[in-house]
Amino acid sequence: MDFTLLFSSLQCILRICDAELEWLDMRVNPNKSSCVRFGARYSIKWRNILTSDSCKLVWTGDSVRYLGVYLRSARSFACSYSYAKKECIEHSMQFSEKLGELHSLM
Repeated sequence: MDFTLLFSSLQCILRICDAELEWLDMRVNPNKSSCVRFGARYSIKWRNILTSDSCKLVWTGDSVRYLGVYLRSARSFACSYSYAKKECIEHSMQFSEKLGELHSLM
């Protein structure tokens, strides 16, 4: 496989996304964005992809958080729900404490 061609294709896709976001008066935030790989060659190091204003989108070596779920870079697609479960338990405990406080006031 020609990795140079693949990298160029990824860079082209990002340029298209940048153009559409610019039309919507939006832009990619490189501080909140990163790249993650799945598949047989997930551990191969790649060059960073550049946004239209020359900011780097770095490749994460481990995982990336998307909507509270961590997507793990691995040979096959994998998600980690442990953080989301932990937050759910913490919120449930806080809710139970508030219910207990309300009950004691009655």
